[in-house]
Amino acid sequence: MVKLVLKSSKWSMVAMSSVLFGSAFGQVQTQLPDSLPQMARELSAAPVVESRPDAVRWMQSIGAEGIYTGMKSRAFAWAETPAVQAAQHHRQLLIAVPGANIWQSDAAGLQLGIGVRGLSPSRSSHLSVRQNGMPIAADPLGYPEAYYTPPTRAVREVRMVSGAGALQYGSQLGGMLDFVMRDGREHPGLWSGAALSGVGYPGKVEGDSVAHGFAHAFAEVGWQNPEGSQHVYGAIEHKSGQGWRPNTNFNTTTGIVRGGGDIGLAWYWDADVAWMDRVEQQPGGLTDADFASAARVSYRDRNHFRVNHRSAALRIQNRPHRTEAWQWSGRFHWLQAERESLGFLGFPNRVDPGSFRELISGTFRHGGGDVRAVKRWQNAHGSIHALTLGAQALKGRGLTMQGEGIPGADPVFDYVVPNAGDGSRYMFPNLQLALHAQGAWNPIPGWVFTPGLRLEWIDTRADGQYREEILDGAGNVLEDSVFTQVERRTRAVGLPGIGFSRKFNGIELYGNAVSNYRAINYSDIQLRNIGRQVDPNIRDERGRNMDIGLRGVLLDGLRFDFSVFQLNYEDRIGLFATTVPDPVILQRVVLLRTNIADARTRGAEVTLGGTILEDVERETRLEGLLTGSVMTSRYIASEESAFRDKEVELVPDFILRGALNFSFRKWGMDIGGHAVGAQFTEATNAVWTSNAIHGEIPAFAVFDLGVDWRGGAGWDLRLSVNNLTDARYFTRRAAAYPGPGILPADGRSIQLTIGFRGWD
Repeated sequence: MVKLVLKSSKWSMVAMSSVLFGSAFGQVQTQLPDSLPQMARELSAAPVVESRPDAVRWMQSIGAEGIYTGMKSRAFAWAETPAVQAAQHHRQLLIAVPGANIWQSDAAGLQLGIGVRGLSPSRSSHLSVRQNGMPIAADPLGYPEAYYTPPTRAVREVRMVSGAGALQYGSQLGGMLDFVMRDGREHPGLWSGAALSGVGYPGKVEGDSVAHGFAHAFAEVGWQNPEGSQHVYGAIEHKSGQGWRPNTNFNTTTGIVRGGGDIGLAWYWDADVAWMDRVEQQPGGLTDADFASAARVSYRDRNHFRVNHRSAALRIQNRPHRTEAWQWSGRFHWLQAERESLGFLGFPNRVDPGSFRELISGTFRHGGGDVRAVKRWQNAHGSIHALTLGAQALKGRGLTMQGEGIPGADPVFDYVVPNAGDGSRYMFPNLQLALHAQGAWNPIPGWVFTPGLRLEWIDTRADGQYREEILDGAGNVLEDSVFTQVERRTRAVGLPGIGFSRKFNGIELYGNAVSNYRAINYSDIQLRNIGRQVDPNIRDERGRNMDIGLRGVLLDGLRFDFSVFQLNYEDRIGLFATTVPDPVILQRVVLLRTNIADARTRGAEVTLGGTILEDVERETRLEGLLTGSVMTSRYIASEESAFRDKEVELVPDFILRGALNFSFRKWGMDIGGHAVGAQFTEATNAVWTSNAIHGEIPAFAVFDLGVDWRGGAGWDLRLSVNNLTDARYFTRRAAAYPGPGILPADGRSIQLTIGFRGWD
C-alpha cells in the first residue's frame, strides 16, 4: 500500500516560492551564490538509527534557560542534512532566519557577519552570538565582535531569539543567536565521522596562473554510555587554500571538545573547550569601475589578518523531584582572543607605495557567570504559572594597539616601534552586573502574559594614549604630539518588557515589546584611523523592539510564522562625511563616527516550511522552505538636514530565501536561492563615491544546486555548485579592513565532498 501525502495548499507554497524568485530574479542585474540547507533525508525500510527533528520549530515556552512565551524564537535542526554538512557559507546554515542580512566577502565562511532588522552585519556585533549558550564575542560588552566561527559540521542546532531576548541576554538590539554543538548523544555507544571536501573556482584571473580552490577536512568522535548518563564529543576542522580572488590565501583550524553527564539523580553537568587559529591574506577592496570590469582582480598583496581564540564553559543544572520546586542552573565561561590586522589602508583608487603597513592588534580576556532559577506551579484552572529569576556578571579587559608595521608582503605581525610607540595604545577594562526577572501569568485559560524587567550596572573605562603627526605637502613634520586619555563611564540601565500568547486550534497569536540598550564599544572610542574620526561626545544607543505575529502547524506538518515588527533605534551610531580643521589645508574631509539620529525600522517576516510530498514505500520525499522579509527604515528627529528622512544604511527593502529538497532512496537533490534588495551604506544615501567606501549595494539574486548519494556502511558523496549562474555581486563596502572599498562575493564554485559516519 503506497502512502502518498499531497496537499494542493502545500503545492501553493512551492508555486509561491517560484513566483517570488522569478520576480526577484527578473528585477536584479546581479546574483548571489547560495546553497541552501537540504532538508531531505533518506527513507528506508531498515530500522531507524537516528531521526531528524523538525527543520524549523519554536523554542520551549518554559525551560531551565528561561521563558520564551510570546517571543519570536526559532530553532533550526537540520545539521544532519547534506547541504548543511557540506556548507562553506553561513547563508546556507541560516536560511531559516527571515530578514538576515549576511556579509559574504571571504572564502569558506571564515568570518561571521549577520545583521537582522536593519542592524549592521559587521561581525554580528548587534547580536548576542553564543556557542552552547555562552558568548563567543571577543568582549561581549566592550568589543562585541565575533571573530570565532563554530565548525559547521559540528553544529546540531541553531537557535535564535529576536529583540525580546534583551531581558535575558543583555545589551544588544538584534537578539540572541546560539550555535548548539553536538555532545556525543547523537548515537549510542562509540561513533565517529569524517569528511573531506575540495572546492574549485573555474576560470582564471588575468595575469594570475594560480588555480584557485581550497580543501576542507573534518573529523569527529562521540561516545555515550549504555545508560545514557555520560557522554563526550570531540571535533576538529581544517580549511586551507585560496579563494575566488588572488591574494586570498588562508589557513584555519578549529576544534571543540564537549562532555557531560549526571551527578547523582538530581544534577546534570555539561562542559566544553573550544579553540581556533586562523591566518588569512586579504585582497583589498575595489572601486565601482574595477568591480564592473574585472571583479576578480586584486591590487593588494600585503594585507593579512590573524586571529586566535580560546574558550571554556561549564553548565550545571538540577532536576527537581517535584514540578513546583525551584529549578536551578548555572553557566560560567572564560574566553581569551587575539586579533591582528596588517596592511595598507589606502583607498582602492590609490597605488600601494610598498612602505610601512598599518598594524592594529587587540588582546581580549573576559569571564562571567549566569545563575538562574525557574519555578512553575499550577493555577486553579490547570494552567501553568512560571517565574524565572537571574543574576549575571561579566568582567572583561582589552588591550588594543595601532602603529606602523614592518614593510614587505609577508604576514609578519610586528611593530616597527615595540608596543606601537609611534601610534596608539589603550587599555579597556569593563564590568557588567545584571539582575533580571520574568514571569508567565495565565489569568484566563489559553492566555499567557509575560512581564519582565532587567536591571544593569555598567562600568567601562579607557586608559591610553595616541600619537598624532601633522605633515606638510612635502611630507615634513609640522607637529608631533602625544595625547593621553583617561575616561570612565558608569551607568545604571533598566529594561522593561512584556509579552503575550494566545493559543487556539493549533495556532498561536503572540506579541512582545521590550526596551533594548547597546553600550559604546572600543571601536567607538579609539581615535586613530585613516580618514575617520570619533566624536568625543558619542553616547550609548537605546531602542525598543515590538513584535506581533501568528505561528503554528497546518496541513500535516506545514509550519508557518508570520509577524510584523517595529524597531525604534535612538542615538544610532554611524558615519557621515564632514570637514575638520587642518593646519595645512585648512579643512580636511573625514568620516565622523557619531550618534547620527534616531531611526525607525518597520517590517514583516514570514517563514513557511514542511513536507510537500512523501511516499514511504517508494522512499521518496519532497520538502520546502521559504523565508522572507520586507522592511522600510528611516532616520527621524535628526539635527542634520543631510540625513533627515533618509533611508537607514544596510537595510535591504526585501530579503527572500527558499529551498526545495528532493530525496529518492539513496539519492538526494536540493536547489536553493537567495534574493536581496538594494541598500545604502551610509546615512546620506550616496549612490556613488570616488573611493568606493560608500555608495549603493545593488540588489542581487543567486541559485545553488546540490546532488548527494548515501551509500552503504555510512559513506556519502555530494557534488555542489554554488552560485550556479556565476553572478557578480557584493554585499559589503569596507571603510577600512579588510578593504577599503567593494569586497566582491565569490563567483561560481564546484565542490565535491566525501563523508563517513559509523558506530558500534
